[in-house]
Amino acid sequence: MNYKPNPATDKIHISSAAQTEATVFLLNMQGSIVGETSLNNQTATLDTQSLASGVYTVKIIYNSGFVIKRVVKM
Repeated sequence: MNYKPNPATDKIHISSAAQTEATVFLLNMQGSIVGETSLNNQTATLDTQSLASGVYTVKIIYNSGFVIKRVVKM
């Protein structure tokens, strides 16, 4: 799984080399879900424009497990 840009300003683009379906969550530092989307056709986009600056967690859940990444919102 790849995601960019980091730091983000208004969007986070997520891509996967594998043909897999996944659910993508964006969580604040308290663990609350502040964004959610699905990974379809190997790509997904999370809108971060309305979020406050800070550190967020991107959690990608797919059939065989999950991936957790940190991202900074400017």
